[in-house]
Amino acid sequence: MVTDTKLDFQNFDIKLSFHPFSNAFKLVGGVGFFSSSNLNLFTTFKNNITVGEVEFNSEDSGDLDINFNWSKTAPYVGMGFGRAVANKRLGFSFDFGSFISSSPEITLVATGVVEQTQDQEALLNESFESFKFIPYASFRLSYSF
Repeated sequence: MVTDTKLDFQNFDIKLSFHPFSNAFKLVGGVGFFSSSNLNLFTTFKNNITVGEVEFNSEDSGDLDINFNWSKTAPYVGMGFGRAVANKRLGFSFDFGSFISSSPEITLVATGVVEQTQDQEALLNESFESFKFIPYASFRLSYSF
């Protein structure tokens, strides 16, 4: 079995940092706009498959193509350390958190012998209902003249 995975996440976001203490610790909130938020899994069978006493060659076995798509906008919450503008010449900042999205919409396309699994699309969507968080981390290095 051979699986080809493609992850395509492209976004721009707007974030605000709040420094509750007089140090570089920060709480971060914002919103992300995803022009693309897709995970694709394409599986094909390289070798023959034996089910019981029946053998299927790789051409008859078929393919599975599963697509995960998340919503286009998602709020962001996170925390971090550092400042956007360095107090000295060289500064750094990092934050980590999560975009809070809707559950992914999953589509399943199956061909050949595995075509019977195509009716499992609703079960897949139900199983991934809790996958509402898209983790995110950023690191910034700045230099002030």
